[in-house]
Amino acid sequence: MGGTNNPNLYHFPGEHKYLEAVETFKLNMQLLPESWNVYDSYGEALLIIGQKEEAIKMYYKSIELNPKNEGGKKVLDTLLK
Repeated sequence: MGGTNNPNLYHFPGEHKYLEAVETFKLNMQLLPESWNVYDSYGEALLIIGQKEEAIKMYYKSIELNPKNEGGKKVLDTLLK
């Protein structure tokens, strides 16, 4: 993220739209509560806007729904260090 200290390992397109993205993922989470990918993406967006504790919860839920989510495990491991 261009010189920031952001723990996010991935680039999130449209950086000026993070807050809107968080709201979209929140809605997706309500509409698709069994989609591990929604929680993973929501966690990513939360990280970008600095909501680390909430992001950790979303990554845990994502991994609970999909234990093979290696990317989510990697991010979560980094966040918990």
